[in-house]
Amino acid sequence: MIKKLQTTTKYYATTEQEAEGAVVIAESNTKGRIIKKSIQRKTSKDSIYYEVVITEEFTTSKEQLEKEELI
Repeated sequence: MIKKLQTTTKYYATTEQEAEGAVVIAESNTKGRIIKKSIQRKTSKDSIYYEVVITEEFTTSKEQLEKEELI
């Protein structure tokens, strides 16, 4: 059996409010738990933007082994 343990998603936002909104949406829509979230302010030659990184954990290897032992 193969089971997805975690995933990391990156978002681009033009404002800090949009970036914070992406975090709120991810927290409310998660099928696991958010273990890491960050919002970084970045600058390019002509503009400022935000990069949002969210890591979502669905289960751990230990939890999966414990579940299998109970079966």
